[in-house]
Order: sequence, then C-alpha cells, then structure tokens
Amino acid sequence: LEKIWSDTPLQQIRQNMLDGLQSDACKHCYEVEDSGFEGPRRGFNKNYRKYISAVDGGINPKFKLRYANIMFSNHCNFSCRMCKPTYSSAWYDEWQSVTDQKPYGTKIIHAGRSKYDLVDQIIEHIDTIETYYFNGGEPTLMEQHWKLLWELEKQEKFDVTLIYNTNFQQLDYKKHSITKLW
Repeated sequence: LEKIWSDTPLQQIRQNMLDGLQSDACKHCYEVEDSGFEGPRRGFNKNYRKYISAVDGGINPKFKLRYANIMFSNHCNFSCRMCKPTYSSAWYDEWQSVTDQKPYGTKIIHAGRSKYDLVDQIIEHIDTIETYYFNGGEPTLMEQHWKLLWELEKQEKFDVTLIYNTNFQQLDYKKHSITKLW
C-alpha cells in the first residue's frame, strides 16, 4: 500500500489536484460532478478536509491511511443479476453461458500477493484508519474480514466506522456472530 501511495502515478494525480488539473484516473468523479451530483472526490474532500493541510503543497506526504475500501476477494454466495465474476465467485461457472465471454482469472480472486497480504497491510495502519468500507464478494464470508474485526476488537478500536456492501445472508463465521462484534 505504501509503495502504491509513493509511486509516480499517484504523485502525478496529487500534483494535478494541487494545480487544479483533471486526471484521467478521476474521470468518473468529474462526470458525476458535471451531472450535478457531489461525487466521491468531493465527498472525500469534505469528509477528510482536516487532513488536506497535511499535504502541505507536496505531492508525497507521509502515508497515513484514513479510509480503507476493502475487497479481500470475490468470494460470494449469491450470483446477483447486476454482478459479474470479478465481484462474485458464484457467477464464475455460469458467466460464459450467459455472456459468451470467458470469465477473467480464477474462480476465487484474492487482493494482494497472497490470501492474507491485504489484511496484514491494513492491520499495520489500524491506528490511523477511521473508516472501513467492506465489499467484495460477500465480506461476511471472508476470513480476512473477520481477522480484521478481531484485531479491531483486540486493539479496542471502537471509534471507527464500518460500512458494508453485503447481502447479509451470513452473519456468523465459525460460531462467531458479527452482531456481537459490532
């Protein structure tokens, strides 16, 4: 995560923002804003305004993760009509017959270099993260999601915001109840 933060493409995006220039990577946000809506970019700027001064005119400020949009994998128990194999492993086998396209990659896709790489990197920044947005796949099925919740509980990080994109069909994991952790 820190390598990506410090890499040239993100430095260029930050420089463009400081210079008031648009970046191709931010095209979606600008289109939403041009349609009269707030858009993710403005929403993040509003919600995390207190950290903008930390950039202090530089394009490579110290890496402090405040918001984590987390997709540990595409493991899912549903094949919702609006979804696809990238976000739902349940679609993988059926995808080609429905779309005449071969699904990308393997049935289960994990973020990071290994199954636990992303959760381990996020735990390294647990002291600075204020908001966790869990999506996927179905986050409540993923061991990495539970590992992060248990770590938040262990470190008594009860002042964070948890946001879910979930079908809420699975509230227990190996005899652990998500409602008890919340």
